[in-house]
Amino acid sequence: MSYVQQFIEEVESKLPDLADTSELIKLGIFSSVAQAVQRRKRGESPEFLSLSEKRIVYPKKAVLSWLKERATLSQGKSDDESSEVQ
Repeated sequence: MSYVQQFIEEVESKLPDLADTSELIKLGIFSSVAQAVQRRKRGESPEFLSLSEKRIVYPKKAVLSWLKERATLSQGKSDDESSEVQ
C-alpha cells in the first residue's frame, strides 16, 4: 500500500461526517486557517458548506474525493515541484 493510500485511509478513519477547518488542519490537509480561507477563495479546497458567516464544514465524502483527485493529479509531486521552471 502506498503512502498516499495510507494517508487517505487514516483521514477516512478520523474524519467526522462534517469536519470543520480546525479538524482538517489537525489531519494535515491544511496548514493553517489562512491557507484554508485562501484555497476556498481560489476554488482549491474540498467542497464545503457555509452554515453561517463563521461556520464552514466539509462533508467527509467531498474531502476524500478531493484528496484522491489531488493525489492522482500530482503523480507524487508537490505543488512546488510541479510548478518549477527547468
